[in-house]
Amino acid sequence: MVQEQVMNNEGIGELMQWMATVSGTTTAIESISCIKTACSAATASGYANYTKCTEAGLTLATIGTISASSDSFSNDTCKIVHPFTAGASATVKGHMLVNGDGDALYSVCCYAGDISVESDDTITVTHTIRGKNG
Repeated sequence: MVQEQVMNNEGIGELMQWMATVSGTTTAIESISCIKTACSAATASGYANYTKCTEAGLTLATIGTISASSDSFSNDTCKIVHPFTAGASATVKGHMLVNGDGDALYSVCCYAGDISVESDDTITVTHTIRGKNG
């Protein structure tokens, strides 16, 4: 499926603070949620710009698997894989990656089309973030 994905300014700011330990309140990417309302992947958007799904199994949850891999150089890529199993009928418009506090958006992925799910349907999300020099 065609999708639109960005690393958000809010997440980049959170990451830089976390790396520099400027503030003891910053946290790494830890949680994921499906998005239930209109979605547009804009770098300037933040956590408050998206509405998380409230249907069981599609809500904010700890990410299933986060791993480092290599594309252009050693450990330049973060790969996130998470299965969502719907507990009720819902329409999913995208997904969002947030920090451990659940208050900063790291990255958002907006789907080109809605995904309609019924109870017990599973969507497995693979989200890749690659670091790049230059």
